[in-house]
Amino acid sequence: MLPLSLLNLAVSPGSRSLADRRCFCAAAAAAVIATPPQAVAASPTTAAIYDAEASAYDAAYADSLVSRAVGFDSLRRSVATRAHGDVLELGVGTGLNLPFYEPASVRTLTGIDASSGMLELARRRAGDLPLGPRVTLRIADAAALPFPDSSFDAVVDTCAAEAGPVRL
Repeated sequence: MLPLSLLNLAVSPGSRSLADRRCFCAAAAAAVIATPPQAVAASPTTAAIYDAEASAYDAAYADSLVSRAVGFDSLRRSVATRAHGDVLELGVGTGLNLPFYEPASVRTLTGIDASSGMLELARRRAGDLPLGPRVTLRIADAAALPFPDSSFDAVVDTCAAEAGPVRL
């Protein structure tokens, strides 16, 4: 079964042709199945793909038919409201989870992503939120976290692990 974001990419309207989207989904699915955990890393290619998609990401994925049918907002809310203390979010993307974190429960939130384009949109979103001043966003690879052990009380991952297995 394809992860939902890959399925979503295949059925969402966008600048890619249907053939391109099918090829991307097939390649991504094959990579998820065939990639050993130690080989998973955010590559320049991955970052470039998400940089190119950043401006259309929310409309194509968050507002898609599949996303609404699955109820991603309620799933995001369910995960984010459980986070507390110092929180790390893997694959923060455009910051779609940010509005759902409880400011009273989250001391700091560090979001990482491979894409600078996605992070720019997340910064804009964070700036409009009460939690905004406590949000730090940076480019980093979830497979090689640049933080010492025990740096966070909670780790949130709503979509990043579908790019491949991640060892924490």
